[in-house]
Amino acid sequence: MVKATWLIVGLIGLLTATRAQTFTYQGFLREGTNPANGNYDFRFRLYSDPDGSNQVGSAIFRANVAVQNGLFTVSLDFGNVWTGEPRYLEISVRRAGTGSYTVLSPLVAITHTPYAIFARQAQSALQVPWSGITGMPGGFADGVDNDTTYSAGAGLTLTGTTFSVATGRISTPMLADGVVTTPKIADGAVTSAKLSTTGVVAGTYGSPTQVGVFTVDP
Repeated sequence: MVKATWLIVGLIGLLTATRAQTFTYQGFLREGTNPANGNYDFRFRLYSDPDGSNQVGSAIFRANVAVQNGLFTVSLDFGNVWTGEPRYLEISVRRAGTGSYTVLSPLVAITHTPYAIFARQAQSALQVPWSGITGMPGGFADGVDNDTTYSAGAGLTLTGTTFSVATGRISTPMLADGVVTTPKIADGAVTSAKLSTTGVVAGTYGSPTQVGVFTVDP
């Protein structure tokens, strides 16, 4: 006689209705009092009641399944039958290629995993219209962020949502030491009032082959 002791019953990766409804079933099978070893044929039926009077979907057959030390794993897909209603799995077994199946009892209650429930909710959340979101701040009611405001700080101007450097607004405290180099000074930009009469050190102006040209103010 073949009978079963169930070790693990799980829905692994039960997906949303828009995808395959496949799950993995793992069990522990005993033949007599010993863990089963060898190849076995399995038949799986799904019911909406624990008594097995109202079948849901079609039977699934898995032939020549390897069972080692009582452990076996099969992949099942009953189609789009996961509507939130109770489901119970009937398992029948026989030695591979032999006579009639032995129905194992009781039926196994199939429950959703937390991951599967989350995945179904997440799928529906992708299709929620903007008007269907509750608890939305008033500034987002029209689909546009109306709550965010901008202001231009010192040295900046704001046109719409675009910031730019204001003309003539970069003051001395905004400049780090050494950032204004020779290439950045326009010709004629430095007036005589800004030139020291004593600060030029010999050998620091001109070059070994060039002599600086000076114009004396009248």
